[in-house]
Amino acid sequence: MTVAVTDVSALTDGELESALTEWAGHLAAGEATFVDLVGEFDAREAWGGVGVLSCAHWLAWRCSLGANAARERVRVARALRSLPAIRAEFRAGRLSYSQVRALSRVATADTEGKLVDCARHSTATQLERLVAGMRRALRAEETETAARSYAAKTFSYHYADDGTLVFSGRLPGVEGALLVAAVEAAYDELSADSPPADPHDVSAETSPPARRADALLLLASTSLATAAVEQGDGDRYRVLVHVNAATLADDGAGERCDIEGGPPLAPETVRRLLCDSRVLAVTDLPDGTQLDAGRTQRFPSRALRRAVKTRDRCCQFPGCTRTKRLIVHHIEPWHRGGPTDLVNLVQLCSYHHHLVHEGGYSLARDPRGAIEVRVPAGWLLPAAPPLAESTPARLASSNEAAGADVSAETLPPHWAGDSLDLNYAVGVLLAG
Repeated sequence: MTVAVTDVSALTDGELESALTEWAGHLAAGEATFVDLVGEFDAREAWGGVGVLSCAHWLAWRCSLGANAARERVRVARALRSLPAIRAEFRAGRLSYSQVRALSRVATADTEGKLVDCARHSTATQLERLVAGMRRALRAEETETAARSYAAKTFSYHYADDGTLVFSGRLPGVEGALLVAAVEAAYDELSADSPPADPHDVSAETSPPARRADALLLLASTSLATAAVEQGDGDRYRVLVHVNAATLADDGAGERCDIEGGPPLAPETVRRLLCDSRVLAVTDLPDGTQLDAGRTQRFPSRALRRAVKTRDRCCQFPGCTRTKRLIVHHIEPWHRGGPTDLVNLVQLCSYHHHLVHEGGYSLARDPRGAIEVRVPAGWLLPAAPPLAESTPARLASSNEAAGADVSAETLPPHWAGDSLDLNYAVGVLLAG
C-alpha cells in the first residue's frame, strides 16, 4: 500500500503521520537498493577509466553526493556484502540507513542477528550509543601495543554550520603529552601577559578551556611564522580570507566573503581582520590583462598564481574536490605557444595533472570560461551530470519490485519508551 500525497495541506494529522512513517520506509528501501548498486559497482571497479580516483569520487561527481556521504555509502556497501541479515531488513524497509550505517561498524556474521533485533527495539540514537559501547568494549578486550597505538593516531576537522572549526584527534601517550606540554607552556605565556585574574570573573573568555584554545592558536601562529621564514614560501603558509571590495563598503553587497576552503564570514569580521592583516589586492578583470605575462615568461608570477587560486578554489577536473597542493597548469601548453595568461591557466591536483600530460586527456575552455575535459577517446566528460528524474510513485513501485512491502508500521522501531541499559546490552551482545 502507498499513500498518494497530492495536497499535503488537505491531510489530517493522523494521515500526515501515517504518510511520513510510510514514506520513511520507502526511502529506507530505496536507499538499500542504492547501496546494493554501489556495492556491486564498487566490486566491479566500474567507476574507473575516466580519471576518477575511487568509487566515492564517482558518487560525488555523478550522483551529487557530498564527499563524506559518498565515502560512507561505499563503506556501508562493502560491509553489507557480508551481512545478509542486515541487508535483508534494510531492503525490506524495516531498518533505516542511519541504523544500518551504525550496525555496519561492528556487525559480524555471528552478531548481526542479535544486532538486528536490537535495532528493531531501539531508537537510532540508542543504537548509536550501543554501537559506540560495543566498539569501546571490543577495544578494551584487545591488547594495546605501542605499535597499534602509534598507528591509530588521527586528526580530523570540519567546519560546523555556524562557521566554527570542530576538530578531534588521537595521539599515542608520549606524543600526546608533548602536545599538552606545548599548550600548557603557551597557556602560561598568555597568563603572564594578562592582568591578575578576578576570582569573581566567570566569563567564557577567561575560563581555562577558552585560554587553552588561545594557547593552541598561539602555537599555530608561531609555527606558521617560523615555517614561512624557513621555507621561503609565504603563500603556502598563509591563511587566506577572500572578500570583494563591495562587501567591505558600508552600503555594498559583495558576492564573496569567506575563508579559503572554509565557511563564509560576516563582513564585520573581515573588517576586524583588516586592522592587523596584510591586504593582497587581486584585480578581477575578465581578461586578466594586468596580470598576464603572455610569452615573456613560462612560470606565472606570484600575483598571477593568487588570481588563479582565487578563481579556481579546487582541482578543476570534473568531480574532483581536492584543494591542497594544486598545480597551476597551462591549458594550451607553453611549448606549443600557450601564453602564461589567466585565461590559459587552471589548477589541477597531481593525479589529474598526470592524466592530462601522460594519460591522453585534454583541456579547453568553453565560451562561458568553464573547463571542458575530453577523454583519450575524444568524447567530452560531463562536468556534473543531472540526476535522473524520479517521482514518489516510481520510488514506491521500484521498492515493491524489489520485494519491499512497506506500510506506515514498517520502519518505526517497536520501542516501548524505556531507557537503554548500555552496560547490560553490550554484555549480552558480546557474551556470544
